Amino acid sequence: DTFFYHRHEPCDPPRRRVVRPHRASQAFSITKVSATPIRNLDIDLCPTCVSFASSSMRELLNIILNAGVVGGCSELCGMLKNKLEDTVCNLLCDYVGITEFIKIVEEADLDPIYMCELLPICPIHDCSGQCVTINSINVNPPSGPAVTTFNIDCAIQAFNQTSTGEIVIRISPPDGEPFGDGEL
Repeated sequence: DTFFYHRHEPCDPPRRRVVRPHRASQAFSITKVSATPIRNLDIDLCPTCVSFASSSMRELLNIILNAGVVGGCSELCGMLKNKLEDTVCNLLCDYVGITEFIKIVEEADLDPIYMCELLPICPIHDCSGQCVTINSINVNPPSGPAVTTFNIDCAIQAFNQTSTGEIVIRISPPDGEPFGDGEL
């Protein structure tokens, strides 16, 4: 039989198609056709990395410190309980290698953004001089009972590119536990 690969869509795996001769006396040959590589998709994997590190870094560190690592990335990452975290872990670990990955997890000291900068998945842009200014913060209404909806408006001006970071809003009620949220 003659085999050749035919590419249908940019993200489809190559498909094998068999071509059979009409007469038994015809000769057979193999033709190799190479697929065009996928161009750089310019995907920002920093948020994925930070999300992974936030949810699994403590577990990874415990595995490294308590169980030790005899094998490679798949053995280490396979010890994670969550299958999606296992997959992301394998991709990140394979990217830098098991020895470097363990070093980064230990060095990052439970800081997910720092870990992803060390990998290097998140960009590092050390800003010098004036980088960012908070121009205004307004809360409306300025106070109210526990059931009140507050609107918080903040104007930030960036003068230079900065590294990966978070903007976090933390509310500290007078008689309650602080709460809030952050975004990359």
